[in-house]
Amino acid sequence: MNDTHARLWHPWLRINRVQRVMLTTRWSAEAWPRGRLLVAALGLGSTFLLAGCGQFYWTRPGSGYAEFAADHRDCLQTGGFAVKDQPGYVVVPEANFRSCLVAKGWMRQQWIGHSTTEKKPANLFRGLEDFPSRPVSIDSIPQQ
Repeated sequence: MNDTHARLWHPWLRINRVQRVMLTTRWSAEAWPRGRLLVAALGLGSTFLLAGCGQFYWTRPGSGYAEFAADHRDCLQTGGFAVKDQPGYVVVPEANFRSCLVAKGWMRQQWIGHSTTEKKPANLFRGLEDFPSRPVSIDSIPQQ
């Protein structure tokens, strides 16, 4: 698989392929309800898979919130481009920010809560995740 194919691969593409085959195949009157049931089951199954996806957090063994906040601020400041008319604000590319945190020993970890009452472990922290094209304050850190 080359790089282009790797970027285009996604579970939805496999589902779409199945639906395309089903739509282009001639179905008998007896087989059509089973085909519709299969499409419905695939759609419902993919909905459950997406609902089970967890969020990604930053973690480093033995580190707490204070260390993460300091490294987060430092990576925003060093990895971002300062905004001329807004002191304390930067536009930060995702690759710069993430490589900075990785260089400081932080790693990404996905956490999936199995119930609404289950609390996330204390050593998992949310960082900048959306990377907007607008300036971001170097003191901003997502709510934990």
